[in-house]
Formats: sequence, structure tokens, C-alpha cells
Amino acid sequence: STSSLSSPVTIHLGGDEVVYGCWANDSSITSYMNLNNIDSYDQLLGYFVTTAQQLAKSIGFASTTQWEEVFNAGLADTVDSNTIFQVWYSEDNIKAITSAGFQTIASPNEYWYLDITTSSWDVMYDYDPSVGLTGEELSNLIGGETAMWGEHVDEFNFDAVVHMRSEAVAERLWSISAQGVTSDSDPTVMERLMEHRCRLMNRGVHSMPLQPGYCQNNWV
Repeated sequence: STSSLSSPVTIHLGGDEVVYGCWANDSSITSYMNLNNIDSYDQLLGYFVTTAQQLAKSIGFASTTQWEEVFNAGLADTVDSNTIFQVWYSEDNIKAITSAGFQTIASPNEYWYLDITTSSWDVMYDYDPSVGLTGEELSNLIGGETAMWGEHVDEFNFDAVVHMRSEAVAERLWSISAQGVTSDSDPTVMERLMEHRCRLMNRGVHSMPLQPGYCQNNWV
């Protein structure tokens, strides 16, 4: 089973981009709502999410992760209290969700979606999801994640799209306490990333260039 692959901590159950209009056009769904006194599509989403969460818990997962739309649907009092929310749609929701007491993963699309090619490595590095959070809110921000969706990548450009921007975000997350440090204020950021690009290139990973340059050392 899935839960036996490793020590189960959490499983991502999705919940993003649910199109209520599709539900409204499906008579089997609207009939089910009428029979079970479900008055709104938010309520129906809540029923689906909590059922999936109970199933996940029954096979050994300690918690579940949901996209932020589940929180935005007003289901904070419906889902398990240990639900982890992943924010992709709006960075503003990071503060709203952490202040509500939920653990949160930051993946705001305007900064950390790799398929948005206008987000250069320095834009991704300079975004700090911890800025503006209080102590309690910050403790609920458990990490971040870049997201690479498949619409614009294949085996020919995957390496260049993912690397080195993911590495820039990784350093930001590893040094989250260094608020205010940016790619412009600290020249060693570029030095470290350039060195790591050489390391990747020497290992056969065709990562994108950060600027014109060359590898001074055969990093491995």
C-alpha cells in the first residue's frame, strides 16, 4: 500500500481549482446534494475533503496536505486541525492561514512556479515568505516548494527550466532567518550558485546559465 512505502507523515490530497460549475451541471451530484441536505458547493467540497482525510488517516497517514482553496472555501473548522495547507494562488494567504493556526507550505505562483518563465532566479531568490509574519505565524510556516508543471516542458528543456532557479529558492529556504538579504545585497549568492551550476554541468545536468561565464574549477 502507499502508506507502507515509508514512515507516513502526510499525503497531499489536492483540492485546488475545483470547478463548481461542473458540479452544477451534473445531475447525479445535485441529486446527491438534495438527498443529503448539502446546501452549497463549499459544503460539498468539505464533505469530500473530510472523507478523503479520514481515509488517509485510516491507512496510517498522520496528517494530510491540501491546496489553499480548501481553506478559502471556509472549511477551516471542517478539516482536521493538523491539516497542512500549501499556498500557490496568492502569497497573502500565507499570513491568513498561518495566523489561523495551520501549518503552511509556501509555493506562490507569482514567485515560485517554474513554468512562469518571467520569474528569473533573482526574483525567486529575493522573495521571502517569512517577511511580515509574527512569531506564531512564522512557526507555522514549515517550508516552501517550487512547482514545475508539465505544460511547457519535455525531455529537451526540463533541466534548464528547473535548474538553477530551484537552487535559488532552496538557498532562500535554508537561510530563511537572513531576512533582508537579496541577490543584489550579497554578491556571494551569485558566486555560490555559479559554482553549483558548474557542479551540475559536470554531472551532466544541463542547467540554465545565470550570466555569461565559465567554470574555473572542475567541480564534481
